[in-house]
Amino acid sequence: MTTISVAQQRVFWALLHEAGRYGPRQDDRELVLMAPWISDIPMTESGWSPLTLESIYPNSNGNLESLASTLIELKKLEFDVTVISLSTEGKWLTRDHNRFADAERDFFHLLKPHGISCSVVDDLHVKMLRTPYAVMSGSANFTRNGLFGRTRETVQVEHASNQQGFAQLHQIMKDFKAGSRDYFTRAPSIMDIARRRPNLESGLTGNASIELDEDQSNGQESPSVEEGDYPKMVPTDYLPPGTHLDSNQASAVPSLHARMSLLWSEVVEYTHGLVVDEHSEDMNTESLNQMLKGTNVSEICTRIVGFFHNEPEGTQARVKQRLSIYEDQPWNGFTGNLQRIIQGIPKVFKHLETGQFDVRTLGLRVDQLIASFRTLADLSGSREAGSI
Repeated sequence: MTTISVAQQRVFWALLHEAGRYGPRQDDRELVLMAPWISDIPMTESGWSPLTLESIYPNSNGNLESLASTLIELKKLEFDVTVISLSTEGKWLTRDHNRFADAERDFFHLLKPHGISCSVVDDLHVKMLRTPYAVMSGSANFTRNGLFGRTRETVQVEHASNQQGFAQLHQIMKDFKAGSRDYFTRAPSIMDIARRRPNLESGLTGNASIELDEDQSNGQESPSVEEGDYPKMVPTDYLPPGTHLDSNQASAVPSLHARMSLLWSEVVEYTHGLVVDEHSEDMNTESLNQMLKGTNVSEICTRIVGFFHNEPEGTQARVKQRLSIYEDQPWNGFTGNLQRIIQGIPKVFKHLETGQFDVRTLGLRVDQLIASFRTLADLSGSREAGSI
């Protein structure tokens, strides 16, 4: 397996176009693109000349400028093309707050008319491009920022000639594909989703206090969001941020659970992107996935806070470099704010479970935590579509 930390976009396009050059194998036609976030990235700096691409895709008529157009041409070459993204409440936000979800939805709408399978799957952290000839996997999402962004991402490439390694990655892809469902099919009720969600609250600790900023509890409501702002898989009874909440709404608490589950997944993804080091046995993608998964939120929150206080060795220096923060004052401000946000997560989960506070107060606290985290991630200059 080859590890690559620069020019990932060149590798990405090379795997796709080489597959197009050779065509499907007689016994293998599968081409699968899988990541928590995917969008229609341009073919900028691909390194492939128009004449070469025209020879590979003779029916393209020179209209080959992006990922969507490339996948459509590969489908015409009789590959079985599948694109799989993460199914998460994170894509249930308004257009103003989630342009990444809009870009992904537009991408899938380009693919659907051409018979390309568009799917979502729960709990997806793998980023993988699989062709009959090679597999590319690693920490880079298949988005403009993921392949061209400011953060240093690492990918690995396993060629089919290494039968054992290729077969292992193929099985990972096969398992996620088997558990996926159609992107364009509306999900069941938020109540059904709540009943089958993982028990994130097990082992939670924290006191029964809940604090709100004064400007968050002034009784003002944001306007509710129309259904048209959401992908079709969003339950019709999901109550988005800005909706008035009261105890008579059966879907109020499940909707708040959905928002908190979103925040939790974003924190884990964001942390993973900041601390990962593929050259370290303790901090590579595989070990971090094991470390950061599970149901004991309090325990994992403690571990995440530890990442930013030089535990394990070298992590703090790596995070500072990726955030371009080298002075003590901004570093202390960043870590202090992140710590407060993270330590508030298990408390809110506990309050949702015990019902100690009215849903309006909890709703304000949930939305405050989400807004605080996203503001921090945006200001840090390190969040990108998918590695939030």
